[in-house]
Amino acid sequence: MSLLDGFDASAYDFSEGLACVDVNERLRNPDQKAAYGFVDREGNIKIPAIYDAAHAFREGFAAVKLNNKWGFIDAKGNTTIPFTYDSADSFTDGLALVQLNGKYGSIDMEGNTVIAAIYDLPYSFAYGRALVHLDGKYGYIDTKGNKAEMSAAEAKRYVEGGM
Repeated sequence: MSLLDGFDASAYDFSEGLACVDVNERLRNPDQKAAYGFVDREGNIKIPAIYDAAHAFREGFAAVKLNNKWGFIDAKGNTTIPFTYDSADSFTDGLALVQLNGKYGSIDMEGNTVIAAIYDLPYSFAYGRALVHLDGKYGYIDTKGNKAEMSAAEAKRYVEGGM
């Protein structure tokens, strides 16, 4: 079945050959529950619209929400990392930011914890470092969760987004 066969849908950008779509028309009916799935470039549904929320595919996986928990699926719709997280972002450089019990950490593509969910705010990596917040203090960590030092010039480029 194709989206061109009578579905109302909100579509997002294509990534890795698939686009996330919300097949319910919530602009006209805000009480209607979201139903996210994925379509190919011809509009054919490749992953059924059963998810409460979804992010684009990155590095072969998409973060999707089902029954109030986030997990990851592959391009065939198979669950690859169980639905256990309060929130999750797409993979970047082999890591995905996840939230558990109000704290943030990172997992690898097998679902192994690489950086424990201990940080107070979400973070993202740039050139192997992330600015994190823990117990009222800020600092930098590397992609393994180790404390990372940064020169003043590196910090300025990091803050300005040009690192």
